[in-house]
Amino acid sequence: MPSVSQAAEIQGCCWLGPVWGISNYMCYRGLKNYGYDKEAAELAEKTITLFGKDLEACGELHEYYDPDTGEGVNNPGFQCWNLLVNNMIAEEEGRKAIREF
Repeated sequence: MPSVSQAAEIQGCCWLGPVWGISNYMCYRGLKNYGYDKEAAELAEKTITLFGKDLEACGELHEYYDPDTGEGVNNPGFQCWNLLVNNMIAEEEGRKAIREF
């Protein structure tokens, strides 16, 4: 999920435009909290696939991703909030997810 609309004019800020794992996770949690389970599952599947492709291609995750190609953009080997995808996987499989860190 891109962090801003493709129509937005972006002036040199990496937070505006790319796909971030933390943004996807926060949107996922919001969708789940408000009962949009189908939409949350779709976002989880896309995020899991994005990270899986990165791991297959590079053997590691990146900090953020190009919204058009899905390619890792910066900071190869980044883990931090990308590990929240494990919560998406657990919840979609009906297992307990970690809610507090």
